[in-house]
Amino acid sequence: MQKNLAKIIYAFRNSIVHNRETEFHLTHLALNNHPGIGDTAQLILEKFILPVIEEIVFKLIISENEIVWYESSKLQLWDEN
Repeated sequence: MQKNLAKIIYAFRNSIVHNRETEFHLTHLALNNHPGIGDTAQLILEKFILPVIEEIVFKLIISENEIVWYESSKLQLWDEN
């Protein structure tokens, strides 16, 4: 399940970021009215991908874990020395 979800998210990401004539490019306009798929991409994003990602993010934020967790009281982004 995780590998398939990752592939779907990566495919959507590539469709948004990359703009090649030979690839499917997803724009704001295409989300609402794509000539080939209609509003299918928008429905997949709104009804499936975003809710799943939201649940994953909330779980990682509220539960101590080894993937995303920071125990220090301050975040040091660089060493001043």
